Amino acid sequence: MMDKKKVKCPYCGHEQNILYGPRAMCRGIFIRCKARQCRKEFEITINQDR
Repeated sequence: MMDKKKVKCPYCGHEQNILYGPRAMCRGIFIRCKARQCRKEFEITINQDR
């Protein structure tokens, strides 16, 4: 079984409804935070330091 993690907003820390695995790589995808008080747009970057 893969250990899945959720994407968190870098501004407020709210967990988004997006899951990723340990071998996932991502860059250039922008989403808007779903937290009621935040709603800021941010880029998802996963494992780009490898």
